[in-house]
Amino acid sequence: MLRLDDVTLIGVDCVEINRLLLAVDICQHYCQFGAVKVLTSVDHDDGRIVKIAPLSYDSYSQFIIKDLHRYVDTPYALLVQYDGFVLNPEAWTDEFLEYDYVASPWRAPIGGIGGFSLRSRRFLEATSKYVEGPPWSNEDQVVCLKHGALLVERGMKFAPLTVARRFAFDAAGSVDGRTAWDGEFGFHNLGLTDLSNWKFPVVDRLDAYALGQGVLNLGAVLWRLSRDHQHRERRLRRLQQLVRFLQRFSRATLVESAAKLAGFTNGVKCMSPLDLEDLAVEVLHGHPNASQLGVAYRRDAATPEEAIVRLDCKKRVHTCRAACCSFGTRLTRDEVQNPVYRIDVNHPFTLARDPETRLCVHSRNSKCTIYEERPIECRRYSCATDKRIWEDFERMIPGPVARALARRLEGRKQIEMPAVVPRLEMQRWEVINELIRIRRYRSYLEIGVGNGVAFRRVRCEFKVGVDPNPHSAANICLTSDEFFKKLFAGELLLGREGLFDIVFIDGLHRANQAYADIVSSLDVLAPDGCIVVHDCRPLSRQVQAVRRTQAYWNGDVWKAWVRLRTERDDLHMFCVDTDEGCGIIEGGRQAKLVVECELNYSNYVHHREEWLNLKSVQYFLDRVNKSNQGGYALLQTT
Repeated sequence: MLRLDDVTLIGVDCVEINRLLLAVDICQHYCQFGAVKVLTSVDHDDGRIVKIAPLSYDSYSQFIIKDLHRYVDTPYALLVQYDGFVLNPEAWTDEFLEYDYVASPWRAPIGGIGGFSLRSRRFLEATSKYVEGPPWSNEDQVVCLKHGALLVERGMKFAPLTVARRFAFDAAGSVDGRTAWDGEFGFHNLGLTDLSNWKFPVVDRLDAYALGQGVLNLGAVLWRLSRDHQHRERRLRRLQQLVRFLQRFSRATLVESAAKLAGFTNGVKCMSPLDLEDLAVEVLHGHPNASQLGVAYRRDAATPEEAIVRLDCKKRVHTCRAACCSFGTRLTRDEVQNPVYRIDVNHPFTLARDPETRLCVHSRNSKCTIYEERPIECRRYSCATDKRIWEDFERMIPGPVARALARRLEGRKQIEMPAVVPRLEMQRWEVINELIRIRRYRSYLEIGVGNGVAFRRVRCEFKVGVDPNPHSAANICLTSDEFFKKLFAGELLLGREGLFDIVFIDGLHRANQAYADIVSSLDVLAPDGCIVVHDCRPLSRQVQAVRRTQAYWNGDVWKAWVRLRTERDDLHMFCVDTDEGCGIIEGGRQAKLVVECELNYSNYVHHREEWLNLKSVQYFLDRVNKSNQGGYALLQTT
């Protein structure tokens, strides 16, 4: 067993303590620590428990920054969470102790993801002394990104990337594109990190923590799955994996675990994938805004009259520009069900914000379009004491956030958005299958198969999938460039006389590569065929940034689409406004698109419908069905 006598194993969880206790058990199975402390406000008889006051979302981060050092007597502390703990003691090296902060890497030049991190006691004391807020959340970003330079000046040493890569892995911050843990000392993020390479240990007192084991895995996976609204196949696949994992436990334990997690009193009847999916919804609704940090953040569905803040906003809004609308607004369970509110699809308990202005989408020209029905959080908020909004409330001197927003909006018309977010009506494979069915296509080529979510669902007589990843669902393991080179050289004879009726492009999401794939696909396209290009319609700056910063990503495929529209008048191109944007390319005629400004995201937002030739799903269905009535040749000329 690895001895870490100079390290205190420490974790904080004020929601479900059994899940953190199991993570601590796993760490202690591998390592012997100088001390072990589990900080919580939950009553429990475990000897490692240290009682603290309940923590909210923000106060968790403030506690880690300002108060954690009070509970550490050894030179170092290993901070763990229920979804981040030790997996491989053989990866430990005393080189980690040469630094004051070691964590799983992220896409930033300093620091790392703090959910599983090694910190020296002097580092904890330094953050307590020098780091100030608000904001406090998220604590690793506040410490590393906002105050990292200051801490370095104070003598703190952050581990370099080469060291951090050996310490831990978190798929959310993966710097090399992989998602699987690969032998690092520890990991973080059960929702995104693939742990298939980890052999689960037989933990002491496993029976006593069987319930905790069920909650740990069920809670982490369902929390992530319940947010995955756009990828049903991935959600069901993960649920099936979870079912296989949970088969080691008895049905009674699973029912008890599920009941405890979701707050049921009568348990559940069955633990099939569909039941688990229903349970995921209950978990999401039952734990609004209780993040994986393990902190309590609960609000009542009703707002007492005395809790509503009364301010004369009309008198002030011309100065503050409704800067409070730039703050993220969290919703209660009841509010999420209210169709009035437009929800952020990536954060289902948060109001959506305009990707360009970062204001709430219900804000129009500094006015709230749902003021009488505004959420509880808005009703309880007062800017009178918020220095971010007002430097001097009485004299109406704006603060830094209000001034910055005014500069951002100055001279620019705020983008109008539809009152209701259109729901996804078709998935990409449904678009493809509709084209195949109506036009009787027989041969299908897919570039960028990945795990086969679309490829397996496409119904076509002859299918070819191309992907360089040997573990993908593709039947040809080549890059798209290599594939087309061999195809053009006659080394591969595929499709209808070497041609394909329909091609789906979902490969490397970079403009140059997407453009090359489209051009090559046009050369192997049958005369009456078409191409479908995925990810043409990004909805935020982050999801289209070429330097990928998150798991959910479209890339800048839209630039390839726009470029082709400016160059080719012998094609007909339109983008179906569904499933990240499905671009349709077919033979025909079109006027070349004239673009008189730089191809950047700001200009894209202003010209999106024109540049993409964005069309509704209904337009697509009408067009395809008309082609089935003998009008396809005519449609190609319109």
